[in-house]
Amino acid sequence: MLEKKANLKSGKVGSALIMTVVLTVLLAIVAVMFVMVARMDSASTSNIVDSKTLDNAAKSIIEIIGKELVLDTPGVANQEYQDYPDVNDAWLANIEPYTTDGTNYYWRQISDVTGYLKDRTFQTRDVLVRPSGSTVVKDYPKIEIVETTGLLEDTIDNANADADGDGIADSKWIELAGINSSKGKKVFAAIRLIDNCAMVNVNTAYKFDANTTVSGDRFRVDGTSQLQINLNGLLKTGDDIDRFHKARGGSDATDDSDGWDNYDNLVSWKYDSPPSSSFSYLPFDISDELELRYRYCIDGRFASRLEADANIPATLRGRGTKDFGNLYDTNPDKLTDWQDRITKPDDTYSDRRHLLTTYSFDRLIDPNGEKMFYVRSANSDENKAQLLYDKLVDAIDKDLPSADQDRLKEDLAQITANMVDQSDNDAIISIVDDKNGNRLYGTERPYIYISEIARNFKRGIDIFGNSVVFRSYAIELFREFETPDGNDIFEPWTLEITNPGISSIVIDSNDFQSRGGQFYVKIFENQNNWLVDTSLGNQVRYTNTPNNGAKNVDPDVKFLLAMVLGYDSNSNPIWADKYEFYISENDRSSVQNASRTNHPAGLLECGGCSSGGLPIGNYDPLLFPSRTYYWKVVGWDTATDVNRASNVYSFTTWDSKPEDVNQIGPATFSDNTFKISLYRPVQGVALPGILVDEVNLPRWITDYNDPNGGGDGIRTFQRNLEPGFRVKRIWDRVGDPAISCNTCLTLGRWNGYVVIYNNPIQPWHHNFTNAGDAAMLFAKKNIYLEDSSREIVPADTEADVRFDMDNPSMQNVFKYITAMMSPYDANETRVRGRININTAPAFVISQLPWVSKANRKDLKIADAIVAYRDKTKVGSSPDYSGLLGRKNITDIDDIYESPGFRSVGELLSVINKSGNDKYNIRYCGMDNQPQYGFPDLQFDAWSMDDGTTDDLEEQELIFARISDLATVRSDTFTAYILVRVGVNGPQKRFIAILDRTGVKQPTDKIKVEAFQQVPAAR
Repeated sequence: MLEKKANLKSGKVGSALIMTVVLTVLLAIVAVMFVMVARMDSASTSNIVDSKTLDNAAKSIIEIIGKELVLDTPGVANQEYQDYPDVNDAWLANIEPYTTDGTNYYWRQISDVTGYLKDRTFQTRDVLVRPSGSTVVKDYPKIEIVETTGLLEDTIDNANADADGDGIADSKWIELAGINSSKGKKVFAAIRLIDNCAMVNVNTAYKFDANTTVSGDRFRVDGTSQLQINLNGLLKTGDDIDRFHKARGGSDATDDSDGWDNYDNLVSWKYDSPPSSSFSYLPFDISDELELRYRYCIDGRFASRLEADANIPATLRGRGTKDFGNLYDTNPDKLTDWQDRITKPDDTYSDRRHLLTTYSFDRLIDPNGEKMFYVRSANSDENKAQLLYDKLVDAIDKDLPSADQDRLKEDLAQITANMVDQSDNDAIISIVDDKNGNRLYGTERPYIYISEIARNFKRGIDIFGNSVVFRSYAIELFREFETPDGNDIFEPWTLEITNPGISSIVIDSNDFQSRGGQFYVKIFENQNNWLVDTSLGNQVRYTNTPNNGAKNVDPDVKFLLAMVLGYDSNSNPIWADKYEFYISENDRSSVQNASRTNHPAGLLECGGCSSGGLPIGNYDPLLFPSRTYYWKVVGWDTATDVNRASNVYSFTTWDSKPEDVNQIGPATFSDNTFKISLYRPVQGVALPGILVDEVNLPRWITDYNDPNGGGDGIRTFQRNLEPGFRVKRIWDRVGDPAISCNTCLTLGRWNGYVVIYNNPIQPWHHNFTNAGDAAMLFAKKNIYLEDSSREIVPADTEADVRFDMDNPSMQNVFKYITAMMSPYDANETRVRGRININTAPAFVISQLPWVSKANRKDLKIADAIVAYRDKTKVGSSPDYSGLLGRKNITDIDDIYESPGFRSVGELLSVINKSGNDKYNIRYCGMDNQPQYGFPDLQFDAWSMDDGTTDDLEEQELIFARISDLATVRSDTFTAYILVRVGVNGPQKRFIAILDRTGVKQPTDKIKVEAFQQVPAAR
C-alpha cells in the first residue's frame, strides 16, 4: 500500500508540471502574438508613412520643376528664348535617342532637374541607352551605392534608371536633398521631362496634300492652320485619317473650307470652354493624354476614347494586341527591338505613341514675354511702326561691330515701316526714325509708276504762215492692283514736269477707277490740232484683260490668255493650244455651268501667235457699255484631250470713255523738258510730298532736231513693266526705231518694251499669309527716292534690296512677329498644336507643310533641320558638326554655332551651298525653273507661275509656309517621376502634365494639368 500511494503521489506532480509548461507556452504564444500584432501595426504605419513620403517627394519634384519652368519663361528672368535640351535647359530631355553607327544609341540629353547630376559631374549628355552590364531596366532596378562614401555611383556614359517605366534606361538616379523617410532613410528619384510640343497634336493636326493644283485648295496648303500639319503622315497602313477626323469631329468634321474653318475656330482655338453645342465636335481630352504618355510607348489597362473610338488601332499599337502593355524589360533582345520601333518610322512595328499628344501649347510671345506683333493686323496707328521698330532693334546681336549694327538698324527701320504698311488697311505711309538719326518711309499702297512717255511731232504752217513743229505729248501711269477690283481710294498725288520750270498736275484715284483701275493716260495736245493733226488721244486703248471685279472697263477689251494645264514628268508646264471662251451677262452660276452664253463657245486656234514660244488664245467679244459680264475660259491640249477651266470672273464696262485730253500751252513741254516726277502726300511732309518715281527724258522725245529719233511722227519712251523689272526703272533709251520699240505705242495697255535682264526683283505687294512672308520685304533699299543711296538701280540683285535672309540678326526678327491670332481674343497668346523644331524628331518635323513635299517618307529637309539643330550629321544630310560646321556648310558669316534654333527664322540657314539641294529649305528656289503653283500662293491664274525663276520668294517658300506652325519653345511638358525610399525600399511612379501658359512674372505658378500615380504594367 505504501508503494501504491507513492506511485499515486508521483503522478500528481507530473500533471502539474505539464500544466505549467502548457500555460507557459500559451503565455509565450500570446506574448508573441502581441509582439507580432505590434510589429504589424508598426509595419503598416511605416508603409503608410513611406507611401506619404513618396507622394510628398513626387510633389516636391513637381515644385522644383515648376520653379525651373517659371524662370525659363521669356520675360521673367532674362533666360534664353528657346527651349532646347542643352546646358541652358538641363531639365529637358530628348524625346528620342540618336545613333551614329546603327548599333549604339544615345540620349543627347537626360534630365537634371535639381542640379544633382551637374554638381556631382555625372554625365548627362550623349548618354548610352544601354545600362552598364545589361540592355534593359527592370521595373524595380537596383540602386548602386559607393560603399566607402554612401553616395550614388555614377554610371558615367550609361543611363541606369527608367523614369518613364517602359523598361529602357532613360535617366540617372539622384538623391533628393532634404527629404528623408520617417526612419531617416534617403529618398532617391529618377526624373524625365519631355516637351509635348515635340509631338503632333491629334486634336489640331489633320492632313496635307502637296500635289493639289486647285487654286481653291490654298486653305489646305498655305501654312495658316494647324490642320495642315500632316497627322495623316503618322498613321500606319490600314488606318484612315478621315474616319479619325470624324471620331473627333462627328458629322460636322467636313473636308471643305467651311469645315476646316469651323473646326479651327471651335476646337483648335477654343481653350477654356467646350466647343459650341450646335456642333458635334468632341476633341480628345486629358484622359487620352495620360493614356498616350503612360510608360512612354507602353499602353495601360485603361482603353481611352482615342484608342477605342478613333479608328487608328494600327498606329497606336505597334506590334498589335499581342504586345499590348508588355514592358521592354523581359528579354535581352528587347533593347534592339525598342531602338528600331522608336527611331525608325518605316519599321513594320514602329511606335507612334510618343509622337502624338492631345495637349500641347506654346505662346505667341517675344523675348520680353509680350505678345508678338500681328503682321496681318489691319488696324491703323501712326505710332505702330515706331513702337515695333524699338522692339526689333533688340534682334541685332550686340557682339557685332558697331558699323554692322548701324547698318542693320537702318535696314530694320525700313523693314518695320514696310511691314506695317503691308499689313494695315490705310494708304498712310508709316514713318520710322532709326537709331542713327535717319528717317525711313514705308512702301504703302497704292503702287504707281510712270510707265510711258509718248509724243507726236509734225512740221506744218501756223495761222501766221510760219513753219513750226506741232507737238502733242502723253504721260502714262501704271498702277498695281492692291484690291481685287482696283477701286480703293487714295489722296491726290502730284505729277511734275520739269521744263526747267515746273508744271504740276494732280492725279487722284478716280483717274484710275474711271478707266478700269490699272492705267491712266494724260494727253497734252497741241491747241492748234485743227491746223495740223498731232492727236494722241485716239491712240489710247484701255484693253488689257480686266482684273476680276474691275469697274469702268473699256467695252473694246481684248482677252489675251496663256494657260497651263499641268506639268509633265520633268515638272515642265503643259500649255493649252486651244481655248473655249464663255462670257455672259447672266449670273455667275450660268457661266460656270456654261449653260447660257451671249457668245457661243468657240474653239480658238492659236493662229501662229505666241509670246516667248507659248500658245496664246485671243478673244475680242462684242460688249456693250454699262453692263456687268461674267466670263471663264477652258484651255485644251488637243493631243491628249486634257483641259482645265478657269474660275468665273466678272467686270463692268464703262458708260462712256473718259476724257484723256488736256489743251495746253507751250510752257508744259519744250525742247528743254528733261524730267518727269511723281510725288505722293505724306503726313508731316510739305507738299508735294515725297518723291516716289522719276524719269529723265531722252532728248529725242522732246527735241524735234535730235539725230537719235527726232523728226515727224509718233515716238514713245517706255518702261519695262515686267513684274521682275518694274522697280528697277529700266527704260528703252536706245531711240533707234530700227532696233528699239519707240514706235510701238501702247498707251493705256501693257508696254511693248520687254527686255529680259538678269537679277529680277519682283515687287511683293500682297497681304501677309505667314510671318515668313516678311522675308520678301524691301530692306536695304527703297522704291522711294528720298535718299539716292537707298534707290533701287538696274544692277541691284535681290540680296541688295530685300530682307537679308542669311543674316542671323535679321533671322531673330521672327521672335517678334506672327501671322496667327485667336479669332476670339486679340490679346490671347496661347496657341495649340504647333511643333517645336528644337525638340521634335525628324519624322514629326517632316509633317509640317511642304517639308516632305508629296512623299511623307522623304525626310531630307527634316533630316537637314535636325542635323543643323544638333550640329551633327543625319543620314546623308550635310555635316554641321565641328566648331565651324554651320559656317562651312552654309557659308554664312556670323552664323550662330551653338546647337539649337534661337528663332524660327534660323530655319533660313538650313542650306547646303555645295551639296544636295534636297537637303535645303530653299529647295523651291534652286531648281532652275519657275515654281508652278503651290507652295507659291501668288501665281498667275493662267500660267500658274509668277514669271520669275528661283527668286528669293521661291527660295523662302517652304520657310514661309511653316513659319507660323513651327516654334522654338514650348509651354507644356510631361514629367515622368520614379521615387524610392532607401536603396531597396518601396517605390512609386508618377506622371504629370505641366502647363506654364499662365506664367508672366516670377511669382506666377505653373498649372499642373494632371498628376497621378502610374499603375502597374499589364
